[in-house]
Amino acid sequence: SDEDLLVVHTRRYLNELKWSFAVATITEIPPVIFLPNFLVQRKVLKPLRTQTGGTIMAGKLAMERGWAINVGGGFHHCSSDRGGGFCAYADITLAIKFLFERVEGISRATIVDLDAHQGNGHERDFMGDKRVYIMDVYNRHIYPGDRFAKQAIRRKVELEWGTEDDEYLDKVERNLQKALQEHPP
Repeated sequence: SDEDLLVVHTRRYLNELKWSFAVATITEIPPVIFLPNFLVQRKVLKPLRTQTGGTIMAGKLAMERGWAINVGGGFHHCSSDRGGGFCAYADITLAIKFLFERVEGISRATIVDLDAHQGNGHERDFMGDKRVYIMDVYNRHIYPGDRFAKQAIRRKVELEWGTEDDEYLDKVERNLQKALQEHPP
């Protein structure tokens, strides 16, 4: 619901999503610009909201059952006031804020972002928030190259073109161990 989305998103940003041009730009699907917005809401944004709800649900289930996964979501390029890189809703930020507000005893979170791209959305949202530790593993040569957002990364693992699997897994393992020492659960 809009009420749930307003936990993170600005009203101005949510109103922006009522324009097909804005959604086409955010999702990087140019033909969306030609669709009436009622179709964009139903066929583009509603599925993304459902996936966002799945991320929030996965957070709740992980607290109840010890683990959970959402195969949708992971919209790490969207922040509270802007989308981009196919990401229209800040599901990671929403899930963490819901857990902070609604689950007793949750006062810290660690984001381990393993996507090839820098997760600039949640980085912007949690800039300066010491409760949230961000480890981001990404190719430093590709989108988004958001220097401002990089300031929020507490464990930055910048990869080069052609990083092989063994090197990648070694870097993830070593840095994850250090991250958990620096910000224990």
